[in-house]
Amino acid sequence: MKNWILFISLFMVTTLFLYPSDNADSWERDLQKAKKIAQKSGKLIFVDVGTSWCGFCDTLKKEVFPTKSFQDQAKNYVLVRLDGDKDEQLMDKLKVNAYPTLIYFQSNGKEIDRTNYLDAKNLSKKMALLHQKHGMQYGRRTDEKSEIKPIKKIKKIKVMEKHEYPNGFRRHVLNKCQILPEGYSGN
Repeated sequence: MKNWILFISLFMVTTLFLYPSDNADSWERDLQKAKKIAQKSGKLIFVDVGTSWCGFCDTLKKEVFPTKSFQDQAKNYVLVRLDGDKDEQLMDKLKVNAYPTLIYFQSNGKEIDRTNYLDAKNLSKKMALLHQKHGMQYGRRTDEKSEIKPIKKIKKIKVMEKHEYPNGFRRHVLNKCQILPEGYSGN
C-alpha cells in the first residue's frame, strides 16, 4: 500500500514538472471584460478561440502557451480564451470559421490581425512585432519597463536669428532650440 502511495505521489510530481501549466487562471473568459482591462492597462488583447474537439487547439494549450517565449510576450497582452462551441453569435461576430483562431486587438477593441495555429517561435515573433507596432498607447509604451512620458507643455523656445550678408541676402538660421518641460526653473 505504501508503495502505491509513493508511486502515485512521485508520478504526480513528475507530471507537474514535465507539463508546466500555462497559468490557466490568467486567461479571461469574457471578451468584454478583457476589453475593459485592456483599456485601463493600455495592453493589447490576445484571443485564443478553440474547441474541445480541435487537435491543434490542444497542441497550443499543451505545447505552445507554456513555453517561456510565449509567456514573455504574454505579459504585454490581456489573454482571452473562448470556446467556439459555446457562443455561436460571438463566433459569427468575430468571423471565426476555423479552429484555432488567434485574434489580436488593440486596447480600444479594434482588430489588428488574426492567424491560425502557429508554433511557439513564430507566435512569439508575431506577438512581439504586433506589440512593437501597436503597443503605444497614450504616449507611453505598454510594458512596465519603459519610462517614456509625454511633455505636457513647452515653456521656452528660441528658434531663429537673422543674418545679413553683403549682397543683401537675409538668412534665418536655427541657432538655439530649447524645449523645456513645465516647471523648469533655469534661465
